[in-house]
Formats: sequence, structure tokens, C-alpha cells
Amino acid sequence: MEIENSDLKEKLYIESKKLEEVLIDLKSKELEYSKLEERFKLFNDALYQKKKENKNFSILNISLNTKIKELEAELQAKDEKISSLREKIDSLNSNIKKLVRSSNEIIANFNERIVKLSNTQIMLSYNIGKAILDLKEKEGVKSFLPRIFNAKTALKQKEELKEQYLNKFNLNDWIVEGEYEPAGIKFDIKALEKLASEIPNSNGSAYYKKIPLKVAIVTDEFMYNYYNGVFEKLVYINPNNYKDVLENENIDIFMYVTCWSGMEGEDWRGIKYREKPKQAFDDILDFCKKNKIPTIFQSIEDPSNYENFLPLAIRFDNIFTSAIETIEAYKNACGHNNVFYGEYGFNPILNNPIGSYRTVFDSVFFAGSYPQRYKERCDDMEIMFDSIVESNGSLVIADRNFSLADESLKFPKKYSNFVVDKIEHKLLQRVHKLFRYNANFNSIKDSSTMCAMRVYELQAQGTIILSNYALSLSNKFPNIKLVNQKENLSSLFKGSQKIDNKELLFRCNIIRGIFKNKSVYNQAANMLDMCGVSVKIRNPKVLVIKSDKDFNFSPQTYSNYVIKSKDENINLNDYDFVACVSSKYEYSRFYLEDLLNGFKYTDVDFVTKQVDISAEGVDGEIYEYTSQYKDINKLMVKSAFFELRSLNVLSKKGFIVEPFNIDNCVVVDKRDDYILSIVIPVYNNGVFLRDRCIRSLLLDENFEKFEILLIDDGSTDSETINIISDLEKTYKNVKPFYYPKGGSGSASRARNQGINIANSDFITFLDPDNEISAGGYTKLIDLFNQLLPKYPTIDFVTGYQNKIMGKIVRTAYHTDKDSSFMKDPKAHLVAKKYPIISTQAFIAKKSLLQDNNILFIEKAVGQDTLFGHEVMGYSKGCIFTGSVYINYYAERAGSVTNTLDIRFFEKSLVLEKNQVSSLKKVGLYENYRDQKFPIFYEQWYLEKLKLVSPECEKGAKLILDEIKSLYI
Repeated sequence: MEIENSDLKEKLYIESKKLEEVLIDLKSKELEYSKLEERFKLFNDALYQKKKENKNFSILNISLNTKIKELEAELQAKDEKISSLREKIDSLNSNIKKLVRSSNEIIANFNERIVKLSNTQIMLSYNIGKAILDLKEKEGVKSFLPRIFNAKTALKQKEELKEQYLNKFNLNDWIVEGEYEPAGIKFDIKALEKLASEIPNSNGSAYYKKIPLKVAIVTDEFMYNYYNGVFEKLVYINPNNYKDVLENENIDIFMYVTCWSGMEGEDWRGIKYREKPKQAFDDILDFCKKNKIPTIFQSIEDPSNYENFLPLAIRFDNIFTSAIETIEAYKNACGHNNVFYGEYGFNPILNNPIGSYRTVFDSVFFAGSYPQRYKERCDDMEIMFDSIVESNGSLVIADRNFSLADESLKFPKKYSNFVVDKIEHKLLQRVHKLFRYNANFNSIKDSSTMCAMRVYELQAQGTIILSNYALSLSNKFPNIKLVNQKENLSSLFKGSQKIDNKELLFRCNIIRGIFKNKSVYNQAANMLDMCGVSVKIRNPKVLVIKSDKDFNFSPQTYSNYVIKSKDENINLNDYDFVACVSSKYEYSRFYLEDLLNGFKYTDVDFVTKQVDISAEGVDGEIYEYTSQYKDINKLMVKSAFFELRSLNVLSKKGFIVEPFNIDNCVVVDKRDDYILSIVIPVYNNGVFLRDRCIRSLLLDENFEKFEILLIDDGSTDSETINIISDLEKTYKNVKPFYYPKGGSGSASRARNQGINIANSDFITFLDPDNEISAGGYTKLIDLFNQLLPKYPTIDFVTGYQNKIMGKIVRTAYHTDKDSSFMKDPKAHLVAKKYPIISTQAFIAKKSLLQDNNILFIEKAVGQDTLFGHEVMGYSKGCIFTGSVYINYYAERAGSVTNTLDIRFFEKSLVLEKNQVSSLKKVGLYENYRDQKFPIFYEQWYLEKLKLVSPECEKGAKLILDEIKSLYI
């Protein structure tokens, strides 16, 4: 018996060894599969980039030929300067290196003290906040005053020490590129996390109700948190629990949101080849098909990983993609039309402005990684980070891969002193609120819809976003500052933790815009509706009670409300919320919408606008929970907690929102001595006007001294008209002019009217979807005033323009110097074969235009070019500068210059007829006819002809023949 047992043990031992070998082999294969999958991702990324490059090549090739000729001329001139500059540079470098070597010890000591001061500042903010809480909850004033006194004393000492060092040393004088890099100021991650942890969480939503469905979902932690709380029940399903879920949960929907692993380790990794997840996936889909349970595939990885996830997508009933460009490809591959655009959103429980008006560091914060496989994205990161650092701005980078040893995942060493460890996801949402600016980077830049999801999340928190370019952002969110090239960002940094009225108003517009219809509740309802599952988002009914029967309450952007007087018959059960209003206040159109938004991210009984606002700022807390209110006429309350007879709130569970939209908050007063008139033609693009154009002007220190002329060219969009009115009320230097409804077809009519009514001696033009470089107009004015004594014939100063289409195409670029005087602009026009000049990064004497009757041609295209040529033809002297520019986003949907049909050629004919007349007046017709027109006709008109539809081609050719006849 013992022998048999011994044999059996030996056999078992042999079999176990074989099994171990099989397991080792299996693990080895899994590792190979994992590596193969990663290589496949890299291949997809590379393939996508190549496709994009091929697409852009033909466009770039057209402009390259012209650009090469211009560059050859510029290079010839620059070569003459290089030799003398080299000698000066060598001498300067030698002197600077000597200074640097002798100053290392001083700089090291300086940086060490600054680091300590920064950490002290963070703890001071914490101590002050703690003292305030003590005042409210513990010993009152006796405890509070000593804390404040000690904190102020320490702060004063810190500021004096900092000022002492800053006065003694100018860091910019001690930095030599390639030899020494500034250490930066490193934030204390623990102090940041402590401050963030004290920001209250959302306690729920009094506005949104859960969608009454049970949803089983396959996804990762981030997208699970996104959908969590939206449905009656959300169940994470995986290979370990799927049988139990399918048998016991009675699910209504199965969702798969693209992910690489899952929520529990590697449970869904290798779903296409690993037996366990593959079998589970098959069983789940078979069960859903058998039981007629709708299935939803949502891709957040398109277009770069479209091919990778396609084998999964083809098995689903409904497909949603974040990149609208892949919809047709999905339809063709899947054989059905249930393919839709699935827009991102945000979860208001996680992403909201609660506590965002507390500590605000005057810094830029970025949380993420440095993915070297996305070279373009990494290049964009360095452009932004370098711009921040070189503008003396502060930067904090929470590195997702901080603890990993792999050097290929590290941020470049030059940023090492700005990098801190990663932060847990839910706490991270509150850390974002501590910073004035948050950075975002997009890997996919040419999709009209795809962007990083954090764009939605950060806007819901009311933070200001800096981002690299993406077509989707440019078209959808003009409030986002796009950093397209290395630039001076110093105007962004205020040097204080205070949020002034301009910034607060900007943040409020961001919050209102994103909360309107971009929450996960809205997006989930839209998705289900397209799948044939009817879901209604709550549209609560609001009762507005007037204190005065004759009071005229302004029409509101939120439409589901009823106005009644107190003495009318009222049944509170017919309403969800109640708002009392009084004739002593002026309520603007956003009043109800702003109060309701407060209920969307808090589960409170009333929301109030109780704090006062003045020119100095907000007097009190905002975006905070409260137990009291000051005025019944500045709040909204749940009808269940409202006492009608006494007009009283029966609860101490409230929340305070921003104070705007009660009475007009005048941020800029009127004046009579404007230094520049800025003419902005407007037509149905009010959001771009407010969030991009005006925002860029607000960054100029002399904004209050600019006369802003908003010339509405007959907008048919009521929102644009309302935005113009809002701007006029807020900024008294904004002056509107309205044409009757129905636009003229171009900006010319509006610009010409601006010339007629401008009050300043200097004038410029800026389109509502463009932006001027920070402080650009002040720079142009300063150049004019500084150089006028030396060059008394100056009539205008002009910079250049960036045409942005993913890549930057620089146009109207005449010098790389800060200033270049041109004593004979007309001769320069001929010598350079009629180059364009920027008429927006530009200031001119108004008399130059009026004395020579220089206007923009109406009902034409290309009128800016002709206007610029006339300005040069009539002026006696000008200044070119390489320091000021505008950004023109050429791919914006709906822009007049982005459409091409027979009307383009008709408008071109109008322009050419006027151009011939103008050229003859200034004596340049023959020269233009012989030297410029043949080239322009071939490289411009004939190229445009290729883009015309077949039915328009004949008519276009006839018009081109007529244009040619003008130059015979």
C-alpha cells in the first residue's frame, strides 16, 4: 500500500511540475500578448499621425512654395547681420558665464529661501482658514484675533524677505541657456492635499433625479465614477461576477465603455484573446441578445484606436463615438445605422464650483503624464510650460507616473522642480480648485468633436483652462485659452490670490455655459433617447412671487416659470421651487438659471445670492454651504420649505452662489479720453465675442482706456444681441450699434460704420472670433509714441497674424524685430510684390483713413487685403513689429471665410473692380497688373476653382474670365 502511495505521489509530483511549466508558459504568452497589444496601440497612434500628415501635406505644399520665396529674400537680408551679431553674442556669453559662475551660491540660497516662503504661504492660508472656522464654531473673537495677528505678522515678514531678495537679484540677469536652469518653486504636495481635503464635497443634487434604469457596465475607474449616481443602479460587471449579475440584477441596459483593463486589476485586459474575459464577454452579449436587453458601445478612444476596438463594437446594438469623423466608418463596418456622436460631459457631484472661491494660487496646475509616444502632444506641453516659466509664472505638475522608475515616462528634467506626486482621483478634483489656471492637453487635434474629457470637468468647477490647440475646443469652447506658440503669458498672473470682478464674471459664464446641458445626466438621457429608450430630464417648475403687482420682471433664460403676486391664489404643490422678487432690485436674464444651477450640484433647500459686490470685489463667501440668508428677494427655495403667508424659508440648509445678475455690476466706468477705438463687427457669434475676443482685450492693462465699438451687422441670433447688451451694461467703454436684422454678408459694412463713429484719434479692427496677443494694443500704442519723435511721418503700426489650422501659418510677417521703420510704405508694397499687412494687429491714425476715404469694400471677399494695400499706398511712414499678433482660427465652423461656392467668385469680382479703381488712384495699376496679378490668379483663383462643385464650375469660370478682363 505504501509503495502504491509512493508511486501516486511521484506521479502527482511529475504532473504538478508539468502543470507549473504550463502555467509559466501561459504567463509568458500573456506577457507577450500584453506587449503585442501595447505595440498595436503604438502602431495605431503612428498610423493615425501618418494619415493626418498625408492629409495636411497637400494643403501645406500650396503655401510652402510662396513661403519659400519670401524666406529666401528674408534670409539674404539676415545673412548680412549674422556675422556682426555673432561677435556680440560671443562677447556677451563670455561675460554672462563669468557672472553665472560667481553667482551659483547666491542663487542656490535664494531658491532655498523662496521654497520655504512658498510652503509658509500655503500653511498661512490654511491657518487663516482654520482661524475663521474657530471664530464660527469655537471661542469666537478671542480665539480668532490672535490667529489673524500672528498670521499677518508672519505674512508681512515673508513679503519683506521676498522683496529683499527680489530687489537684490534679478534672476533673468543670471540665467544662461544650456548652462543653468532656474529651480522653480516646489509646492508641498501634503499641504496642497490638506487644503483640498478641507473643501466640502457635494452632498448630492436637489435638481437631478436618477434615471430609473439598472445598468451593467464594463469600464475603468474614471468612467465608472462619471456614470455613478446617474442611474437607479449601476453595476460593474466582470468575468468573476457576470453570471451572478445577469441572473439576479434584472438589468435594463448593458454598456461597454472602451478601456484597457477594467476596474479590478487586469480583469478585462486582453478581452479579444484571453479565454476568461473573452468567454465572459461572449456570454454577456448572448444573454442580452436572448433577453432583448439593449447593448451600448461607447468609444472614448477614437479615432486613433478605432481599429483596435472595432471587433468589439460590431457586436453591439448601438454605438457612440467621441469623434464624429468615425461615424460613417462604424456604419460601414457594423452594417447598421445606429451609430451616433457621444459627447462627453461631467458628473456634478464630482465636478462643481463648491469651495472654489477660497484659496486660489496664482499658478498653473496640470495633472497627467508625459506620453512620449504622442510627440506632438509632448511638444505642445513644452511650449506651454516654457511660456509659463519664462513669463515668471508658477507651475505645478502632478505626475501620474511619478513613482515609476521608467525614465521614458518622466517629464523632462528642466521641469523637475515643478513636479509632484500623483493625487488620488477624487481628491484631485478638489485640488484643481486651488489654482487660478489648469492646463489641458489634447492628443487628437483635428477632430471637430474629440477632446480631453477634463475640458468638461474643469469648466464645471469654474476654473480657467489653458490648452494646446484642438479643433473641437476652438469651435465649441472659446473661453479656453489656447497656447499655440511660445508666448509671453505674464499678463495672466496677477501676483495675488484674489479673484477680481472681471475674473469672477468670466468664471461664472464658464459655469453657466457648461451646466446648461453638458452634465452626465443630460448626456446619458440623450444617449438613451437615440437608442429608443425614452428618458426625460427634470425641468422643474418655478414660481416667481412679485412683491409689487406692477413690477416688470425681466424675461429669463430659464423658461419654465410662472409669475404671480402674493395676493393671488397660489398652490405651492404645483411648483418645485419658489423665488421672491422685489422692485428694489434689477434682475437680469440669468437670475433664475444661476440659482437653479446651485441645486444641480448640491442637495440643499435654498440657494441664495446674498453677498454684496462692489468695485473692490465680493464682500463675503460664495460657492459655500450656509445656514442663513439675508434677503428673501435674493434666493430660490424648494416649495416644500417655503412659508407663503410670511414669505419665509423653513430650513437652514442652504448654499451661496455668485452675486451677479442682481442689479448691474459695472466693472469698467465710462470716460471721454479713450486712447484707441477698437471696431468689432458682430454677426451671430456672441459667445465667441464675449469669451475669446473681449477676453483677450481684458488681459490688456489699458482695457479701460479703449473705446470698444460693437457693430452688430443685423444678427438674427437673439443670444448674440443679449450678449452685446450684457457687455454694454458691464463695461461702460463698450458702445453698441445695431443694424436691422439680416446681415450684409461680410464685416465691411460694420467696420465702415465703426470708422464713422469712432471717437479716438487711433483706430483698429478686431473680429469677434479672433484674439489679440496679450497686451498687444498697448504695445502698438507704445511703439507709436516712442518712435514718433524720431520718425514723425508714422501713420500706422502693424504686427502679424497666426492662421491656426492645427499648425500655425504665420502671415503678414514683415520683421522679427521689435520695430522696423518703413519710410516709404508704397515703395515697400511694390518691392515685396504686394504683401498683405495685418489690419487687426494694427493701429492707425483715424485721419489717415478719413482723409483718403479708405474704407472696406462691401459685399466682397478679400477686403482686408485691399484695405491694407490702400493704407500702405497712402501712408507716409509705418512701423512693422514682430512682437504683436492676432490669432485667427481658420477652421471655425460657420466663419464667412470657411465657405466656398459661386458666391465666393461673385464677391471676388466686386473686390477686383474696386481694386482696379484703387490701384489707378495711387498709380500702381500697371505694376500690379504685370508683376502680381498673373501669379495671384494662378495660385489663388485657379486653386479655388478646384474646390467648386461641378454644378457651379461653369459659372465660376465665366466670372474668372471677367476678372481677367479687368487687367488686360
